[in-house]
Amino acid sequence: ELNLKALISVSGFTNFSSFTPEETLNKMKEGVLANPAAQMALFWRRAGCKNFAPAEALNPEKLIEGLEWLSTWQTAEEAKTLKCPKFILASKADKIVPASAIEEQWQGENIIWHHQAPHCLQLAEPEWVAGKILKQVQAL
Repeated sequence: ELNLKALISVSGFTNFSSFTPEETLNKMKEGVLANPAAQMALFWRRAGCKNFAPAEALNPEKLIEGLEWLSTWQTAEEAKTLKCPKFILASKADKIVPASAIEEQWQGENIIWHHQAPHCLQLAEPEWVAGKILKQVQAL
């Protein structure tokens, strides 16, 4: 059993495959194999993370591994059993993890909403994220 003081999730989820079709992940894998830089640029634009990393920093094998992980990773039961406060920072405007998925997967938890930020909440609104985390940690 983990001995956590709190769990803070930023644009996070417990089951990606519940709101993203497997076909979407398969197309992303194909894109990574064909042209990692182009595929990631497309994803980052959609996620609101423009110019996130240079092409030479990309590791296609790890990107494929991550996409496979997303298709199978499910931690809903583990998250429910954690005996610590959970603070969920999310955006209503997230195009990757929809607000409906956040509400469903973190039902009953302390969801702190930003209303306009993209998926890359911590990059788009670093002061907002840091302020919300600081406020929650200080309240522990």
